[in-house]
Amino acid sequence: MTGIVTVTLNPALDITTAVERLIGGRKLRCRTPRIDAGGGGVNVSRAIAKLGETSLAFLALGGATGETLRRILEKEGIGIECFEADGDTRQSFAVHEEASGEQYRFVLPGPCWSEAEFEMFIGRLGQLTKPGDHVVLSGSMPPGVGDDAGAQIVQLAESRDARVLADISGRALEVLSHGGLNRSLALIINKDESDRLAGKDLDVQQAVEFARSLVNSGAAETVIVTLAGKGAVAVRIEEAWHVAPPEVKVVSKVGAGDSFAAGLVIGLSRTWPLSKALTYAVASAASAVTTPATELCSKDDTEAYYKTVSCKRL
Repeated sequence: MTGIVTVTLNPALDITTAVERLIGGRKLRCRTPRIDAGGGGVNVSRAIAKLGETSLAFLALGGATGETLRRILEKEGIGIECFEADGDTRQSFAVHEEASGEQYRFVLPGPCWSEAEFEMFIGRLGQLTKPGDHVVLSGSMPPGVGDDAGAQIVQLAESRDARVLADISGRALEVLSHGGLNRSLALIINKDESDRLAGKDLDVQQAVEFARSLVNSGAAETVIVTLAGKGAVAVRIEEAWHVAPPEVKVVSKVGAGDSFAAGLVIGLSRTWPLSKALTYAVASAASAVTTPATELCSKDDTEAYYKTVSCKRL
């Protein structure tokens, strides 16, 4: 298994609580909060650990919030490399409304970066990345970072003979999906983003066609589209696969995407066939949605679900 480095420019201290009912204008008494380390790459590293493997989490931290997040990760035994960023690391809030069962998520933007700060971050990442590594770029970009930040990280990793798994959104995803020849990139796109980029609501076959168009354009070697309750598809030049999820009771969807990415990169780093890595990723996401709040996947449940789902060649 090759090394895995997760990259998080905009981590968050995740706070999860509950109220009986959300009512505007009133002071709402919340349940005792749960506090976790969060942000895309951070959660991918945490999920990798829960699946029994190791990674290095490279993340930007600042202020008292960042220090709290660092201590949480160290207590969990996650290997970390910190980049000292200006400003306080952001917080995010998830509130469960007990009366309806709905969950409301509030995500703050995070501190604004300068161009010089991003260049220093890139430089540090280059020092940490070794040939053969899998670099996982996941989560939102902080304010101030250019739209081509994701593309720059892909180019840097490829210059170090590393491979990249990217799970990003917004303008950074748009730039990456229109970028030149990313020979080693595996690009994860969720249903909301794929529908937005394609300009329509995609079914399974349409998602395959959309993914194939990106592969054919040279945007990525591998494109994976996650389709929520319909599972996920993965496409390369020579192959396309679909995995339907197992039937599970959904408790919370928080962490499903990060668990999916963790399962996928573990498979890719073990040089598994794409079909096997995709199946393991879907099983990891299925495990995550059965857990409450910001809990991620578990190894036992993931392996149990892995045995129940099958991958279909398209």
